[in-house]
Order: sequence, then C-alpha cells, then structure tokens
Amino acid sequence: MNIKFWSAIATITGGTIGAGILAIPYVINKSGFWTGLLSLIIIGIAFLVINLGLGEIILRTKGNHQLTGYSEIYLGKLGKFLMTLSMIFGIYGAMIAYSIGAAESLNALFGLGSELWIIIFYLIMAFIIYFNLNVLGESELIIGIIKFSVFILLLVFLFNSQNFSFDNFKGLDIKKFFIPYGVLLFSYVGTTALVESKEVLGKNLKPFKNAIILSSIFIIISYILFTLAIIGLNNASNYEIAIKGISRLGYLELTLANIFSLLTMITPFMVLGFGLKDMFIHDYKINENLSWIFTVIPPAIMLYFVTSFVRVIEITGAITVGLAGVLILLMYQNAKKFGNRKPEYSINIPKTLIFIFLILFIIGSIISII
Repeated sequence: MNIKFWSAIATITGGTIGAGILAIPYVINKSGFWTGLLSLIIIGIAFLVINLGLGEIILRTKGNHQLTGYSEIYLGKLGKFLMTLSMIFGIYGAMIAYSIGAAESLNALFGLGSELWIIIFYLIMAFIIYFNLNVLGESELIIGIIKFSVFILLLVFLFNSQNFSFDNFKGLDIKKFFIPYGVLLFSYVGTTALVESKEVLGKNLKPFKNAIILSSIFIIISYILFTLAIIGLNNASNYEIAIKGISRLGYLELTLANIFSLLTMITPFMVLGFGLKDMFIHDYKINENLSWIFTVIPPAIMLYFVTSFVRVIEITGAITVGLAGVLILLMYQNAKKFGNRKPEYSINIPKTLIFIFLILFIIGSIISII
C-alpha cells in the first residue's frame, strides 16, 4: 500500500473515466432511471471481472505488450488483427469524443466558440503525443486527487441544489435495457490504462489485483453518483453533454463542472494516444513519425464529419469495445493454458459466466447499433 499502488489506481481510474461519464445521464434517462441504473451496475460488474481477467493475462506473460501483442500471443495473427481494429477505431472514437467534450468546457469557461477550441485542444494533444511529453508521469496521483476533490465538491453542490428532486428517479422497462449499452461499454473500458498501470507498479506486482478491484469499484460508484446528481436536477439529463444541463445553475457549480470535465478528457486522451502510438511502434515496428501520423491524423479528419457527441460514443462502445471484450475473454482462457510466467494472482471465471459475457457483448452490440 505505497505510492506506486495508489498511482496505479489513479492510472486506471484516470484512463477509464473520460467523455463517457458526461453522456451516461442522458442515455440512462432515455432508458428510464431504474432500467439504466440496472444496466450501469451489471455492465460495471462485468468489466470488473474482465479487468481481473486481463490483469491475469498480463501477469501470465513475460515482457511488456499492448493488447495487440497479447492477442497475437494467445489468439494468433487473426486475434492480433481484430484487436488492432478494435484498438485503432476505439481510440479514434475516444479521441474525437474527448475533443468535443473538452471544447465544450473550454468554450463555457473562456468563450471563443467550441469549433475553435476543438482545433486548439487537438493540436496541443497532438503536440504532446508527438514529443512523448508524458506530462502525467509521477503526477498521475496528484492529478487524480485534484480530479476527485473537484468531483466531490461538484456533487455536494448538485445534490444540495434547489433544482434537485427525487421525483426524477423513475422509469423501469427491461425492454430498454440496451439503450445505454454502447455508452456504458465506452465508459467502462480502460484496457490501455490497465496495461500501463502494471508498469507503474514496477517490479512489485502483488498489489495489482487489489488495484484493479478498488479502481473498478470506484469507477462504478462515481458513475452512479454522477448519474444521480444530473438526473436529479430538473431537465439537466435532457442534454447529450451533462455539463450543459448544469449551465442554468450558479457560476461556481458551472466552473467546477467544466474543470472536472477537462480533467476527465485530458488524462485518458493522453493515455490512449500514447498507447496507440506505442502499439504502432512496438507491435508493428513502424517508425515514430509515421506512428504519430497514424495516431492523430485520421481522428482529426473524422472530427470534421461528427455531429453527435453521444452517437460517436455509442458506436465506438458497441462495436470496438464489444469486440475487445470478446477477445479478452478468449485470451484469458488460452493464457491459463499457455502463459509463460507464474502470475501474482489467479482467478477462476466460470465457463458459464464467460459464455454469458460473450452473449452480452455480441447480442448487446447488435441491439445497440440497431
């Protein structure tokens, strides 16, 4: 329980909680509060189990790899190809969503227009990724503490707002269970951060399991509290980006909300950007300049055509995260048999549960897209 342990937790939570949290209240409100809350909790528990499975895959394998590397080891070239597609388009979608969300917050704080802030924000992030300026580094924990403190303050103000009403917590229709599905998948995926957190721990990997469990529980609770706070505000959950629903409140609440929003965009953008660039360099042996071009140019072009914040998150989550989830479950089974390293922990995911998760990912993704 040292600084590296808490830094690993900050890495996982920081790399997971991003643009998705701003879209969760909107889609849960569309499905009915109790239906959406049930979906949020079930998918959150599913990802807790999957993250533990991925952690065991990492620990059973010698050396450092990205997800594509683990996929090639345990699923062959086809597995690597499919995981590559999942990572590339998943990260592209995330970078687009983060840019839109960050621009909205910057515009709310400083004006000048969201379109201009998208360009400025994206150029700064691209610059950081090009020069490998991992400005997080050892400060990941400090940033996590600041983000958490702002988040708690924001929740206190929202729950105590005169516009907050418990009457807004209504709606239960199981047929609408999959309405928030794509957004929730997007919001819970933190596989790249999980890989990075192993490197944060260094040589002592015994706390890895506890770091995964605590960070996963923290993420679930954070999403529940934020959803309660936004849906509880009259009409706030009618906006695709939750921060817009807070704009009718006081200056302090709005400022806290936008600072929190920015912090949740910057950290995962960097984690994913570095992760994708490293994948091109280490797993595909592409030089650094080309790797940077492949990382930042395609999403910059795609940004021009995006019109809906929630839709890009839904599609990214349903297709790419659903595919990654299936591949991780298949890798987990093979890592049990063919791993070349004794892991610091081992879990036993029943085959029945694996089958249920596979069906959840496949059927859920199809329904969500339709």
